[in-house]
Parts: sequence; structure tokens; C-alpha cells
Amino acid sequence: MTHSLLANFIFHDENEGFATDFEGKSKNCRKLRQLSQEEEITIDFSQLPQAAQTTVKKEFPSHQIAFTTQEGILSKTYEVHFSNGDKIEFDSKGNWDNVSMKSGPVPATFIPAAIDKFVKAKYPNTFIKKIDKDRRDTEIELSNGLDLKFNKNYKLIEIDD
Repeated sequence: MTHSLLANFIFHDENEGFATDFEGKSKNCRKLRQLSQEEEITIDFSQLPQAAQTTVKKEFPSHQIAFTTQEGILSKTYEVHFSNGDKIEFDSKGNWDNVSMKSGPVPATFIPAAIDKFVKAKYPNTFIKKIDKDRRDTEIELSNGLDLKFNKNYKLIEIDD
């Protein structure tokens, strides 16, 4: 059959949880979605999006890369793990969304000015060990163990110890 390869190709519908092949048959694809979201593989640094490579080279020039991973097939995310335990995570376009430091503070370039000013004023003897941002909010972890959550305008909305 000339269309046998095409007939096995599956289209994934995120909202319905079903897949349709080229022959029009619907299939429950919960397992397909789970695999596409959870599979993590080790990749070469050069396989990161260019923006991620540039960020790592600029912000962590003296860090030695231990390994780099890609998670997901349909919606990819990336992680760069450094040999000292530090880590940075990127979205599918190579924009950073999480920086976690084991060996000191998060580099200042990752910290919004309003959050930096707040931390220096309210917690002067601490530093930011971790920053995690998304569309809705930014969360940080301080060196004293406090977790602070800020809204998209960088106003404090939650403190968790």
C-alpha cells in the first residue's frame, strides 16, 4: 500500500484527548499525550534553541555543563545542568523560565529590578537562590528558606516558609 505510512500518522487534539489518523479513525490518545509531555532525553548543548545557548554562554561563562535535557515531543522544554549543581530551564523557544543555584545567588540579570529592590529592603541578609517565572507570576526562594511569590506586576502576593 502506498499510503500505509500516512495511515499510521496520528494527529493529536489537546482539548479532546483524542487522535485522528489519516483514515479518519478517532482513538483515545491519553497515553500519546502522556508520552509527549513526560519523555526526557539527554541532548547535546548544540541542540538547544539558539536563545538558550546564548543565555548560558553569556550568564554562566565559567560554569561547566554536566548534561542537557529535552522534555516532551510536542511541547518541548529544556534544562541545562551544571557540574556544581546549578540548573537553568528554558521553554520551547529558548526563553529561560527557571534558574536554580546551589553555589550562590541567581545572577542579577535574571532578577526583575522591583523584586531585587524588595528583597534588599525586606531581607537584607539574604540572596535569591532560585527564580521561577511564568505568565502569571514569579516565585523566588531566598537563602534563608523563604519562598516569595509576586504577581505579574512584581507585587508580593504570597510568603511561604
